[in-house]
Amino acid sequence: MVCDEIGDSFGNFWWGTGDSNVGSLSDRPAGLRAVRDSLRRPTTDPAALRLLSSHLGDPNTCVRRVAAKTLGQAWPASRAILGAALQSAEPKVREAATLALGTADDSSSRLVVEPLLGDRDGAVAAMAAWALGELEAGHALPALRRALDHPDRKVRQSAIWAMGRIEDTTAVTWLLPGLADGDPVTRVLTAEALGSLEDPRAGAALSRAAADPSALVRRAAVHALASLHGLEQVPEGLVSALGSDDVELRRVAVHALAEFEQAEVEGLLLRALKDPDAEVRQAAAEALGDRHHR
Repeated sequence: MVCDEIGDSFGNFWWGTGDSNVGSLSDRPAGLRAVRDSLRRPTTDPAALRLLSSHLGDPNTCVRRVAAKTLGQAWPASRAILGAALQSAEPKVREAATLALGTADDSSSRLVVEPLLGDRDGAVAAMAAWALGELEAGHALPALRRALDHPDRKVRQSAIWAMGRIEDTTAVTWLLPGLADGDPVTRVLTAEALGSLEDPRAGAALSRAAADPSALVRRAAVHALASLHGLEQVPEGLVSALGSDDVELRRVAVHALAEFEQAEVEGLLLRALKDPDAEVRQAAAEALGDRHHR
C-alpha cells in the first residue's frame, strides 16, 4: 500500500486533488499547477524511460513496482524498452515488465501479455495471468483455462482471479473444481470469482462451500451466493449459515439474504432478529425495513 501511494505521487501518477496536493500551502510557487499538470501526462522522454527500465531489476520490490507502473502508463512509447525487458535472463525483470503491461490498458499490450503465461518462471506466468485479468482480456480465456492446470499454485490462483475479473460466464464450469481444491486460498479465490460471474449454475457448489472447514471460504461462498442472478429459491447453504457458530458468517448471511426476493426470506430475517449478536440483529432489521418499503 505504501509503495502504491509512492507510485501514485510519482511522475505520471501525480493525481492529487484539492488542498491535499503536495505544495498546496499558501506560499506555493505560482507555477506549481503547470508543473503538476505536466507530470500528469505519460512519461515519454527517452532518457527517462531508459532510467526507469534500469530499475526493473532493482533489488527493492517497491522501486521495481513504481518503475513498472510508470513504464506501463507510458505505453506505447515504452514498447521497445518493455519488449527488451521481457527477453531478460533475470526473472524479476521479466516479472516487472509483465506488471507494466498489465497497467498499460491498451489492446496491443494484451496481445503481448498472453504468451507470457508460458514463461519458464512461475512468478512471471502468475503476473501474466494477473495482467490479463487487469486488462479484462476476454480473448485470453482459453489460455487462462490451460493455466488452471499449471504446476505452480500461484499461477493457478492468478488465473482464477483473472477469470472473475473478465466476467465471462464461459468460465463457470472451469472454475467449479477450484471449490474442492486442497488449498483454502484457492477455494476463496474461486468463490469470489464465481460471485463476480453472477451465474446461477454456481449456486449448488457455492451452497456446499458455505459449509467448508475454512471460515474464510465459508464467508466467501455465502457472499458469492448473494451475487447470483435467477436462483429460484434461497440456497440451503445460506439458510444453514444463519445457524452457524461463526458470528461473522451469520452477519454475511443476513446481508446476503437481503438480496433475495423469495417470500421465505422474511421468515429467515425475523429469525435473525433473535440472534445473540447485535450486528446480526441490526442487519436483519434493516433488511426487513428495506423489504417493506419496496
